[in-house]
Amino acid sequence: MRFEDGLNALIPHVSQVSEIANYLILEAYDFARLDDFTAATGSLVAALRTVNSLGTEPLLASQLLRTVAHQRIVRAISLMVADGNFSSADLASLQSELEQTDFHEGTKLALWGERVVAIEAIRDPLNMDPQRGSKNGVLARAEDFLVSFDTPPRMLKYLPFSEHGIATATLPLAEGLQIIGDMPRIQGSFPDDPVLQLFANPDPALAAIRAEARATIVNQLGIVAVALARYRLEHKSLPATLDNLVPTYLADGPIDPAMQRPFLYTIDDRELMLGSLWRDPDATVDPISGGDAKCVLRWEITSPDRVSEGP
Repeated sequence: MRFEDGLNALIPHVSQVSEIANYLILEAYDFARLDDFTAATGSLVAALRTVNSLGTEPLLASQLLRTVAHQRIVRAISLMVADGNFSSADLASLQSELEQTDFHEGTKLALWGERVVAIEAIRDPLNMDPQRGSKNGVLARAEDFLVSFDTPPRMLKYLPFSEHGIATATLPLAEGLQIIGDMPRIQGSFPDDPVLQLFANPDPALAAIRAEARATIVNQLGIVAVALARYRLEHKSLPATLDNLVPTYLADGPIDPAMQRPFLYTIDDRELMLGSLWRDPDATVDPISGGDAKCVLRWEITSPDRVSEGP
């Protein structure tokens, strides 16, 4: 892509990556239906690698799509390993691929890249947005909001992707979330215009940090889910605690990256529940279970060595 085109840079490959990942997920389900779980593993690994190819792009759109697409893949993995006949090697391959996923560096890179583009846009809006003359361009609409700020420093205070937000994003995830936890989100005067909402919020970087947190939690839950499937395959039962997965199936005890405490884990004769206490204020649907905004994985236990993904 042509980064030198600034706000006018076209990124059609981002939607193409999402479409390819969706196709690979469907292919994995089809292979699983045919009881070819090794082929299903190959499709899921390919899907993960496809979305992670966006990891070095300095664009928030790329990174946000990557997090959303990755969560869809983890949901597919959690559904399939719940009651699929994956081999130990297949499960190890899936777990290894998930363990290599890191959203933190991509978030930082994207926020710096977006700030550079935004600064250049304010310095030279005519050059950055050829539609400026017709008042239909992104920057023309943003300027309608920013025009009341009479000095550049005051205007830059409301520049998206502030230095404070970016600095917060460079902290370990749990620290960044603690800093932004009580910060109110500013509601702009443009409820029907997402572009102007972005400019009306002085720090959309905060939303990016929350998106990173959500994706990181889901990824860690996926890793634990695969480790549970590996344990069940060998022991014909599920562990009483997650500590039983260490060190054979997990190198360290699984820690919720947002809360810096162990994941919730309960198991009885009917259900396994694995989840995080962190609630994303920007989310209305759990990316794993489809329920509320908490990230929770539930498996219905149908027999000591068999489970199915619950509601």
